[in-house]
Amino acid sequence: MSVYDEANRRIAEEGPDVAASFLSHTICEFPPDAWRGPFDRYRQMVSPTTEASDSYHFWCFATVYGATLGRRVGIYHARTLYPNMYAVLVGPTGWGRKDTAEHRALAIWTELHADDLKAEQPKYEYIPGVGSAEGLIDALGGEGKTVLVRESEFLGLLRKARQDSVSNLIPQLTALYDCPELHTLRTRSRPVTCKNLFLSILSGTTHKWLKDAISERDILGGFANRFIFVPNIPKPPLPHPPAIDKGSHDALLDELNNIRRWAEAHGGCLEVSREAVDIFATWYEGFYAWAQGDGLLPALAVRFQDYIWKLALLFAVADRSAVIGVEHVSPAISVMEWQKEANRILFADFSRSGKEQEETALQLLQQQPGHIMKKRDMYRVLHLTANKLDRLMESLVRVGMVQETAIGRNGTSSMAYQLVTL
Repeated sequence: MSVYDEANRRIAEEGPDVAASFLSHTICEFPPDAWRGPFDRYRQMVSPTTEASDSYHFWCFATVYGATLGRRVGIYHARTLYPNMYAVLVGPTGWGRKDTAEHRALAIWTELHADDLKAEQPKYEYIPGVGSAEGLIDALGGEGKTVLVRESEFLGLLRKARQDSVSNLIPQLTALYDCPELHTLRTRSRPVTCKNLFLSILSGTTHKWLKDAISERDILGGFANRFIFVPNIPKPPLPHPPAIDKGSHDALLDELNNIRRWAEAHGGCLEVSREAVDIFATWYEGFYAWAQGDGLLPALAVRFQDYIWKLALLFAVADRSAVIGVEHVSPAISVMEWQKEANRILFADFSRSGKEQEETALQLLQQQPGHIMKKRDMYRVLHLTANKLDRLMESLVRVGMVQETAIGRNGTSSMAYQLVTL
């Protein structure tokens, strides 16, 4: 029995939280072939200084390394892909050391762009949290802006996004993932236009809060599948962490600057070798067959092929290679296969049974004044798609537990559901 088979057994017998804890202590190590070039040197530099999971270090470094390259390099895969990342670290509060992993990588970003960040109109910008779509678009406005967002708590981002005043945030983040050549948002004061933008996001949350943050609607609607959710793999305790070795730190900065200079001179869309295409095609055939299944996991994995090419791009540029080869695609596939298995545990309990959903809806109505609630408000709170909400409430109406009604004032009305009291 594999570690994932055992984790799935524990989901059925003991619940997802126990399974997630089991997995975090027994999950297979992060793919060894992914630790190559600057990724390996970054891990050797930061891993001895913190209890943070090496899986965190990989994705934090991939995020800042990709963002420092920006649109200098890309790869054509149905459209031009750039090495931007939307990454969320998932682990326990405090002891998971998510903030530590993020800060280690962000320190590298800050040093690489120290001069530009001081400019009156910097081309590279770090934003410690998104307040609104308008604020984010303002930061990206103009020509060739690269923005790295660090949202300390992913749940906070989603809560802000579901407020009426910033309800366009999720659609904007969804669209900006593709780093479009031209993106315009009409604000109250003026339209803001972004040209050749680049956006990466780094965030964190706990397993419990991940469930609170993301709804099935977010997954099936295409927002959540733009993110990589990175599980924690605990390491031995480190009672007195040492400082980062200065020599290793300076050498890594020099290497990254040299890579940037190479990308500036030899960048653009990289080619892909025939052998690399064949390796990817073999993987994709199996992945495509798996993805035809029902459930949330295939929906979450829609952009895994994007991330394979983004990582392969980073590996190739680190080698100063204008051609992406097997040696670059293979480790990228290994990483995303690891992510696929990790998602199976992280999202194991996201699909609640119909009975549980009915009980949640009835409890929600019970808590409202007059036991009545607008349909629109229930849609937001229950985190269901509109169709699922309709089916759920129709079943409760049919059995006489709930009635549909209209409420309003000043000549306007809204559809609502009211608990039937006997």
